[in-house]
Amino acid sequence: MFVVPVKGDKVKTKDSGDEQVVSSFTSLKDEPAVYVKSSAEAPYIYFSDIIEINRVRVEYSTDSKVFDSLGPLRRKYNLPQPKDSIKVKLIKTSYNDETEDLPVTGLRLHSKKYGEGRGLLVITKEGQFSLSELLDVERVGFTEKFDSDRFRRYYFDYLSIGTKRKGSS
Repeated sequence: MFVVPVKGDKVKTKDSGDEQVVSSFTSLKDEPAVYVKSSAEAPYIYFSDIIEINRVRVEYSTDSKVFDSLGPLRRKYNLPQPKDSIKVKLIKTSYNDETEDLPVTGLRLHSKKYGEGRGLLVITKEGQFSLSELLDVERVGFTEKFDSDRFRRYYFDYLSIGTKRKGSS
């Protein structure tokens, strides 16, 4: 199961036995990190140093820059997983409501150095889609019902630059 640390998660690093609470995601230089609350050491932790999220062992992938959970990690809203299908709006159509269902092959986190493409992207054979482009997710391994507004609020730190919260100007 692919996961990323979100606000309120408790993370543990390979160097410290203490759990630290995540306050937000950030992209430092070329490596993603999370800010943590009241850390005695540094105010942030690099993804590559994290070994546990909410007491579940995780492995960091340097290619996709996301974590593979080695056990069940409870989430209010799960990220799209391989074999799930996402529904996105087609861009070049004469119909405004035309959508397409695409099978998910993976996830990839891009850093600030990639400009507008930064954020967590859902990978399909047809292309890459930001979390804000998802209209629906058809789950294979979960029973949760997808709610795009709540999903975007939950993963707000991982949305592409320029995405606004509903109700903000």
